[in-house]
Amino acid sequence: REGLLWYITPDFSKINFSVFQAAAVQVFYSIGVGMCCGIVYGSYISKKSDMIGDTASVAVLDTCAATLAGLAITPALFAFGVEPTSGVGLIFIALPQLFNAMGSVGIVFGTVFLLVVFLACLTSLVGVLEAIQSNIMDAFGWDRKKTNTSVMIFVFLGSILATTSMGTGALSGVRIAGMDFFSLFDTIGSAFGLTSGAVLMLAYMLCKWKFEIFMDEANEGAGKIRIMPWMKAYYKYFLPIALAFIVYSILASYFL
Repeated sequence: REGLLWYITPDFSKINFSVFQAAAVQVFYSIGVGMCCGIVYGSYISKKSDMIGDTASVAVLDTCAATLAGLAITPALFAFGVEPTSGVGLIFIALPQLFNAMGSVGIVFGTVFLLVVFLACLTSLVGVLEAIQSNIMDAFGWDRKKTNTSVMIFVFLGSILATTSMGTGALSGVRIAGMDFFSLFDTIGSAFGLTSGAVLMLAYMLCKWKFEIFMDEANEGAGKIRIMPWMKAYYKYFLPIALAFIVYSILASYFL
């Protein structure tokens, strides 16, 4: 009960720039905004596909899944005395401790949970790495085999740094700007990388691609939900203001 009340009861006194920063980053990451996943997957679908409707479905279903996950996990965290605000270490440190405390049943739940997380990460990784590889091939004229090999070596070395910096790892004592490698990579990639990607994509659409062309392309195959001409003001004024506030929130949470 305590965990459920903590989850569903808002505490407006805790709202600050860090909260806006965390919420924005979660949205950008969860639905693939800012890291080219949408662009990569969109480049492979048929022009007859209802992209607008599919996008709306993704946003709704992702929100429902996240809400249900919170309802299931948060009360369990309180029951076993695990801090629900453990941050990026929650999934790799706090939750394994929770499953371990559940005994043999926890081993089954933990295995299934981490397997699902692995599959979710794998599918996301395909989209992210395809964007990187496509840009490298276009920029340097490399073939796919050479590009794949180079990117995977870079990812492997970065993964070694991240994993050995956690817990009692060999690099756990190394700190850069007060963070271990895992936290540093997470901060650069999520807080700054995703937000920068979203800003640059919006700028490209407004300044280079133009809204009218974007609207025509997006509406190919669209059903009842469509991009309408009156929405131009939303993309031209509201989104830049919202992104500017998000950027300011991120800078304020880290530097002010």
